[in-house]
Amino acid sequence: MTAKKLISFLLRGSGLLGLSDSLKYRVQGARMRGANRAFFRAHPGVAVPPPYLVYESYALDYRAYYYDGLDTARFMLATMGRHKEMRGVSLLDWGCGPARVVRHLPELLAGRDCRVSGSDYNPESVAWCRANIPGVAFSLNGSEPPLAYTDGTHDAIYGISVLTHLSPQQHQAWMGEIFRVLKPDGIALLSTHGAEFRFNLMPWEKRVFDNGDLVTRGNAKEGHRTYTSFQPAPFMHRLARAAGFEILEHREGGPRSQEFTQDLWIFKKSAGKTSLTAESGAGSA
Repeated sequence: MTAKKLISFLLRGSGLLGLSDSLKYRVQGARMRGANRAFFRAHPGVAVPPPYLVYESYALDYRAYYYDGLDTARFMLATMGRHKEMRGVSLLDWGCGPARVVRHLPELLAGRDCRVSGSDYNPESVAWCRANIPGVAFSLNGSEPPLAYTDGTHDAIYGISVLTHLSPQQHQAWMGEIFRVLKPDGIALLSTHGAEFRFNLMPWEKRVFDNGDLVTRGNAKEGHRTYTSFQPAPFMHRLARAAGFEILEHREGGPRSQEFTQDLWIFKKSAGKTSLTAESGAGSA
């Protein structure tokens, strides 16, 4: 067990993880001050979110927020495009945060007659997005379902590192909700903390993970970056089956030097399928 793991475990158990995260935010802001000022000077026309919104969603590095967000948007569209033509579709960013990814979609999808939406549980993020990001319709959701959409609204939904901050109950509830708002034959791309993140786990957490069960680190606000969950592949298969999804693709995450470190899952809502999760409010995950 490394000292860093032990310190994190003790801080979480003592309820001091939030204080530690606040300190990390300030240290990161001081370290990145010069680089962020250089980004602002070089990009005077780019709307940027308040610092803490950037930190909470990614890291307090505005260049990374903007350009890594652009790379992720391109990568996500290409990945989803292997299973559904990204033309004439209604596309939702579930858990859009301060628009790191979704802000780039209107330009990347220009001329394809697509409708782009973003939804998030943080009212500050949604307010900033509505005021600063054109071409995207933003809505506010709660920490629990429902979303502000009728049944079968969207052709495609993606959620980048959203399940990674949810409790077991909310995994089940949100998978059912995603199923509900997808059109028949619609697809969902979700990212998770798969085997590549196993090294972060404590010994007893590894045993749970290796048994195919969800590992959750709570004692923090659910949905916040400090609330963390780790999803082994067998758990995701059970979760998808309970929600009524067909799994089209599972791509394991790679080392941080590679394109995407989290696992990627693409699910399909096949016509005629029903969601046990949506019907029961739970589901056997």
